[in-house]
Amino acid sequence: MDCYDQLTKDPLRESHDQYRLSDDLSTAQHEGVALEQWQYKISGGARVRYLVDKKPVTNAKGKQTAQGRVIIREATPGHPKDTQ
Repeated sequence: MDCYDQLTKDPLRESHDQYRLSDDLSTAQHEGVALEQWQYKISGGARVRYLVDKKPVTNAKGKQTAQGRVIIREATPGHPKDTQ
């Protein structure tokens, strides 16, 4: 399964290639809210860091349109220096 499929289907699944970051990197602020920060490893050392907002998404009419959202925070072609 590729990164896009995994993050849209099951962004909270723990595996060797997908995991929540720890310590100071475990959360990050988005629009004034602290959210869980995760990382997905892609072959060749590339990484995608993303936040998970579990709050349901509603439209202007108040109808729920999604169970939550994934916010891509960073995509790098190599291993990020702050986790080495």
